[in-house]
Formats: sequence, C-alpha cells, structure tokens
Amino acid sequence: MFQLLELLHLFSLVSKTSTYHFYRTLERMTDNMGLNTLPSHKAALMCMLIQWHHLKLLKRGGQVHDVTGSEGTKPGKLAVLCPSCPRLGINLPPDWDQAPPHLKFLYILLICIDMNFRLKNQIVSSYSRDPGLGIGWAYFTAHEPYEEYVQSRATDADISNCMEFSAMAKSNTKFSKGLHYTGVVAVSCGRSEMVLPTCVGNMNKGERYANVDPLTAAAIHQFSDLLWVIISYDIACQWIKTIFTWMTSHWPSELRFNPDIRVTPLVPKFHEPGHKAEDHEQFSFNLAEGAALSDGECPERIWAPHNVLGNSTKTAGPGTRQDLIDDHFGFWNWLKYCCMGLTLWKHYRDAVLERNWQEEAHRGFTQSLPPNMVTEWEDICAAWEADKVPKTVLNPFCVQSDDLTEDEVHKELAEEEEACRCNGGQVVHDMSPSAFMVFGLALEESQQKLCLEVRKLKANPTAHQDAHIAEQQSLLRSKIKKFEELHATYMPGLLQFITETQEVDYLSTGALAEEVRLWLPSCIPVDRRSQVCEASLLEMEEHLHTAQCHDSLGSIRHILRLKMRMVEYKNKNVQGQQDGTCSWTGINAIHEQALAAAIKYHMAREAKMKLSGLGDWEEGLHKLEDGDIHSYQDPDRLHKGTGCQGTNEDSWEPGLVPELPEPSVDLYQDSREKRDGTGQTWRTLSWIWTMMKINLADGADENDDEVLCSEWCRSCARAHRAREEVLLLWEEMRRTLRFLEWRGEWWMQRRDVHELGGALRKAVDAYALKQSDIQCQLAVKFWDLWLTALDDGQMENAPRSELHPSDDNDASSDGDRDEHNIGIWSDEEEVELDEEDYADL
Repeated sequence: MFQLLELLHLFSLVSKTSTYHFYRTLERMTDNMGLNTLPSHKAALMCMLIQWHHLKLLKRGGQVHDVTGSEGTKPGKLAVLCPSCPRLGINLPPDWDQAPPHLKFLYILLICIDMNFRLKNQIVSSYSRDPGLGIGWAYFTAHEPYEEYVQSRATDADISNCMEFSAMAKSNTKFSKGLHYTGVVAVSCGRSEMVLPTCVGNMNKGERYANVDPLTAAAIHQFSDLLWVIISYDIACQWIKTIFTWMTSHWPSELRFNPDIRVTPLVPKFHEPGHKAEDHEQFSFNLAEGAALSDGECPERIWAPHNVLGNSTKTAGPGTRQDLIDDHFGFWNWLKYCCMGLTLWKHYRDAVLERNWQEEAHRGFTQSLPPNMVTEWEDICAAWEADKVPKTVLNPFCVQSDDLTEDEVHKELAEEEEACRCNGGQVVHDMSPSAFMVFGLALEESQQKLCLEVRKLKANPTAHQDAHIAEQQSLLRSKIKKFEELHATYMPGLLQFITETQEVDYLSTGALAEEVRLWLPSCIPVDRRSQVCEASLLEMEEHLHTAQCHDSLGSIRHILRLKMRMVEYKNKNVQGQQDGTCSWTGINAIHEQALAAAIKYHMAREAKMKLSGLGDWEEGLHKLEDGDIHSYQDPDRLHKGTGCQGTNEDSWEPGLVPELPEPSVDLYQDSREKRDGTGQTWRTLSWIWTMMKINLADGADENDDEVLCSEWCRSCARAHRAREEVLLLWEEMRRTLRFLEWRGEWWMQRRDVHELGGALRKAVDAYALKQSDIQCQLAVKFWDLWLTALDDGQMENAPRSELHPSDDNDASSDGDRDEHNIGIWSDEEEVELDEEDYADL
C-alpha cells in the first residue's frame, strides 16, 4: 500500500494527474473489459493520500523531531526555503550592512506578487467541514486572520488610473458567482522563482489591495533585518501610493514592518508596456538600481505548470484544496532547490557574456562623447538612482518629442496666413491656401476610410449596408466636387497639364467617390509643378505630410499598447466561446484602427518622398515594413505568426495603394525562442519605438542633446544591470553553499531535540542523518559543477575563496575537496538528485 501511495503521490506531482484519473487507471488495470463489478475504494484512497501528503510534509520539515509534535508547528516551518535569499545568521557575511554603496544591491530582497485566476474554488464545502490538515504551516497563510483582514477592507475602492485595463478590473469580473474563491495570490522570490512561506492567500472576489498587503508584509517580516526590498507587481505604480498610508491607518500591528526599509516598487518587464509611458521610468526593471537582469515575471513561470490543478481544486473542499496546493508548491520549490547549482551556473555563464558585450558597447559610446558632457550625465544618473520612489529629480531617460502634430501644423499655417493678410497680402478666395491643402488631405483620408469600410462588407451585403455605403459615397462626392472647383484658384495649370498628358480620370463622374484622384500638388511631376501650382502649396503639403507621418506612428504605438492590454485582460478574465467572441470583436475593432493608421503613414510618406526626395528626413521616418508594426513588448520577431485575426498577421489589401507592402499589426508572435524577451535588455526593438535619431554634427540643437543624453543614460543602465547580474549571481552561489552547510548542521541538531527511545529513536536519528547527508551531497554537487566550469574557462575566473562555504579555503583541487568543511558527510559518494529522490526523502 505504501508503494502505491508513494507512486500516486510522485506521479500526481510530476504529471499533475488527479487522484480520480489514477484510480480509474487502476480499475482498468484490474478489469479492462468491465466484466466484473469492482467495489469502489476511491473515497478511501483519497483520504489516505491526503494523510500521506500531510505526514510527508511533517517529516520533511523536521517536525517529527520536535518535542512539541505537529501541534507545535510554527507558521511556514514546513516550507522548502530558498537557499539563495539573504538570511541573517545563515548565509550573510558579518559586515554585510557595511557594504559600500555600489555593492549594497548584493543584499537586496527581490519579491514578486501576482495572482492566479485558474486555481478557483467552488462553494462545495466549508472550513468547518473541511478544515485541512496543515493550513498555515507551509505556503498558505493561516486563513482565519487573513480573511478577517480582507473582509474588514471589503469596502475599499481599489482604483488604478495607470492601466486602462488594470488588474483592479478583475474585482468586478464575471465567473465569480458560485465560487468560494476566485483564485490565489502569491509572493515569490524574484531570483530563484521559489514560493515564500506563508505568502499564499485566497482571493474572495478578484484582486484587491487587501489581498496583497498582508502577504507582502509576511514576506518582508521574514527578512526584516535587510535594508532594501524590491517589490515586483504588475500595478506597483498604483499600489505603492497607498501601502504606507494603509500600513499606518489600517494594518494590524503584527503586519507592520519597519518603515525605514527602502522599498523599490517595479513593474514586471512584460507588463510594463501596458502602463502609461508618462513618468514611468522609475518603475522599470531595466533602469532600477540593483535589479540586475531580473524581469519580475517569475510568477508567470510558477503558474504555468500549476494552472492544470484548477480542475482538481475547483471542486475540492477549502482545506483539502489548500493542502493540495501546498504539496505542489513544495514539490516546485524542491525541484528549484535541487537544480539551483545548474541554474546559477547557466545564468552566470550567460551573464558574463552579456556584461562584456554591454560594457564594451557603452565604452565605445562614451568615448565618442565630450568628457564634460559624460561627467554631467553621470551625475544626473547617480542622482536618479539615489532618489527614492516617487522620484522628484530630473528624469534622464525621458525625452520630450518636438514633432509637430497635424493640428499644430494647421494652427501654424493659419497664423502665417493671418500675418500675411495683416501685412497687405492678397486674398484670392474665402478659403485660404492652407485650408485648401487641409481640405484635400482630409478628403484623402475619408477616401481611405470609406475604402476600408467597403472592403469589410461581406460578399452579399444587406440592403441597409448598401444604403449606408451609398449615402457615404454621395456625401464624399459632393465634398470632392467642391474641392475640384478650387483647383482653378490654387492650381490654375492643372487643366492644361491633364489635357497634355491625356489623363482620363480627372473629374470622372462615373468613378466611385473613394477612387477619384484628388490631384494634390504631390501628384504632379517635379518638372511640371511650377507650371501647375505655386511653390507655397508644395511647402504646405510637405509640412502637412510630415505631421501626418508622426501622427500615424503615434497612433500605431498607442493602438498597440491598447490592444496588448485588451488581449492580456481577455486571456486572464474571459472564458467561454460566447464571451471570448465578444472580446475578440472589440480587439478586432482596435485592430482595424491600426490598419488605417498604417495605410495613412504609407500614403503620407509616399507623398513626402515625391515632394522632398531622398534626404536626412528618412532617418526618422523609415519605410514601414510588415515586421515593423508590433508591440515593443516583442523583440524583432523570428517567425511569422499565423492565427486568430486580431493577434497575428492578417492578409489584407490597402484600398488606395495596392502596390505598397501589406502591413500587419501583430501583438504576440506565434512562436517565441526560449531566450526572447521584452527587447529592452538586448535592445532589438522595432524602429517605430526608437524613431528619434541623434545628430552629433556641429550645431546640434538642445533636443539633440536631450535625446543623446537619454540614449547614453539607457546604455549606461544596461551596462550597470549586466554588471550587477554577474556580481549578484556570484553572491548567490556563495549564499547557496552557506545555506546548504547550515541546513545540514540544522538536521544534525534535530537528533537531540526529541525524547524518544528504542527503535523509534534510531529511526528518527537515521532520518535526520539522511537529510543532513542530502544537503552535503547537494553542496558537493554544486561546488564540483562550478569548480569544473571555472577550470574549463566557462565561468569567469573569480576568487574561489569567496564562493566556498568553508572557513578553510586554501585548497582548490579535487584531491583536497574532502579537506573542506562543506558538510557532515563529505566523504560519502555523490549522487544525482531528481524527481524520484523527492519520494525517498
């Protein structure tokens, strides 16, 4: 029976298979033809498995060796701890708090907060009927004080004005009816991706600050001796505004932490584009001191393998559900624990290469700049990093755009004409030349929109749709006729030019309104323009098209941000075909706006090319290719996506410019390489997000200096983050070995805390020795892996004495390894640990 329970336990942890399906498998193995009626032992098996989970949890947490027994278990004691987190008295050096300012980041705690709406729970039982066996002893917090606090803050209004589709909207999301809990919220280590003890709680209805606050406080209390904490949260920019106020006025005394602790709120890298760009650099992982190359997205990697548990937790009792999730989180932490050596080695190897590349790139950038300018910018960056959130010092990463919008150009042209009239200029028509050009470009845009609307109709449009299109065409034709009447005033040579070139589509009454050529000055060949219209019209049109290009790019960027937030919101909150279809309808409507903006840019740039020819202006207004139009959440894409309309590339034909390449508006690429990211760390963004170019020539204006300063500061930040990653990984290696050494000694001390006798005493002592030996084997395994990498040159040649956990660090060869005090049983044979070892512990 024990072998069956052990197999079922490990099988469910690895494959996430439910007990029901495992039991059905046993029935099929017993009688696959169904000839016999088998007695049902499913309920008994489930009860035994729950007890098996609990007993294993107590044994692995060392509570069996405690004289107080299971009743004396303290909150969080049975959790698998993160070995790389800084813990006073365990793996921190004696003078850690005296570290110089540029090394204080080595002792930062990075925690990540996130919610999971898959692990919901239906109202099928209650805590009085299903209290659970170990609530609050591992990862879930004790439910009574937690839910009491959440209910006391049930009327608080959690409003986020930063994200249009913010996480706070989940509080009023559908699919909460009939649910006891709509999901869970968890706080995890942002470096090792391990769930922290007593830092998991239930959400009664959506995500609220009241759910997050006590868990965050619990995480900080575990590391209360540290001086600096980085908190990653997808709405950190809003949450940080209230946390200290609420801590003073609302939090119970046991939740409050030291207000002198420096708290740095950051937004995860993949969530950051969904926020408003204004003054948001202070919440960026890429620009925050001490963040290294962390991305803050580790909760998403934790949820990924655990989402499938939702089918089991949905119908379980509240206590059983929490015990089940605790068990799976313990297995997740154990896998991370055993693989810490390989994980840190791989990250360190990559970090060294990235640091060398970034530092060399930044060094070359710096050498091309005046030294006094670099010194000034260094002081600005230093002041920015030293300032606490909310930052009030000068933001070196923000650049104010000086590109004129269409409305600003209209106003400027109108002011110039008014000044001309005041100076005695001739007025040839009630409509001014600038108004004439604005009128023509507006008609051109109306043609484009009408053409897209016609193309969206089905093959057999309804009578109502036909009537609507006919009405729009009639209105547009009347406006075009009025515009054509103005040709004689502002383009007097147009009729002669058309006659000579035998253009047949001029004033064509048979053509559709959206297909009539408007004959703007840019349509005239260069050698004939002086004969057809005045030079001032050409300048006006060129000016207006430049503004159109910038406006179109701004619209595309805004739409991509909006669409990305809509997709994220839909993926997290909307389920079912009917509601999913409604969501995609709204997303596709946004998608159509992006297509219209892309066509407008194509047409404006083509007209500007005809008017201005090749020149420096192309450095800021590139040709818009198919792969350029994607969110800056994605780096340059390696694969062309194929999928649902609104999320991947669409096959479409521009109505007025069929010769142009078909633009696409993509949000998420269909296939992503393993090491793809936001693009900020490796900076492979589309040019539409980095279109402002730098001119180092003499006579550069102040805006050029501002852009140059921003680019240099970002380059400096990338170099600093890469350098921090190398140093932080090296420190995490040292802390991990120190922790394993401490944990081995801790298990050895467990032999002396109980008052047992006979065979039971020997069994308990043997288990403590076994656990201590496992810690030693892991330490030896990690050390050998890192030492081999150092000898092979795969890792940077750093001082090994700082890495080794022993006080005696003179020896470094394999032959002298046993002389090191890395464990109680360092002369034992090293073994490989994997999932199977979890069942043997």
